Amino acid sequence: MTTYRSARRDLAVADDYLANHAARRFCGHSTPTEDLATYGARCRPCYDAYQAEANPSWWPNRRLTPEERSSVIRKAKRELGELGNANREPKSWAHALKAREEAGEALGEFKAKAWREALRQPVPRARAFAEEARA
Repeated sequence: MTTYRSARRDLAVADDYLANHAARRFCGHSTPTEDLATYGARCRPCYDAYQAEANPSWWPNRRLTPEERSSVIRKAKRELGELGNANREPKSWAHALKAREEAGEALGEFKAKAWREALRQPVPRARAFAEEARA
């Protein structure tokens, strides 16, 4: 085989290989086009680095560790267990808010309006006047 033939063969092999590869957008190395499509123009190492940067430990929507996930699940089960009492009155939350307000606690505007609507009680005159002025 001559040098010309081997050079043409090597060029054909390289062209065949590079037909399914493209340069990475971030690090510039050659990567299969399927990987680039899967990882958003990134190779897997660049994508992992991007994910680590996009999910810092202080970020609330980051991936949770198994311990954090189990503590969240335990907390949710405990809170749902407290709410799941079948003998409880459906509007007990409204009665609880009413009692808190009557005890002198300053409820937010939404909470005060919500329990009044749920229990079909009128809005106090001062609040009604403020709502009309705002509208």
